[in-house]
Amino acid sequence: PVTKLVTPVGRVKPGQLPATKVARTIYHGPYEGLGAAWGEFVEWISANGHTPAPNLWECYVAGPESNSDPATWRTELNRPLTS
Repeated sequence: PVTKLVTPVGRVKPGQLPATKVARTIYHGPYEGLGAAWGEFVEWISANGHTPAPNLWECYVAGPESNSDPATWRTELNRPLTS
């Protein structure tokens, strides 16, 4: 939750996401491995009886700005679910 209004700046504009059920995992490693990580994640979602919705997003928790070693990078993968 945001405690005050967000002022639009350039391409950054405030918005809202509707409440929804989301599967989330943390990928550890270089960005080149994200495609495979998403594939494994979607397989896990399906294997556990869920159906992924069309949209998804990533949150870059730690990357090259914090450490030059890709083994330390962390990317949060988020996939809304329809069931």
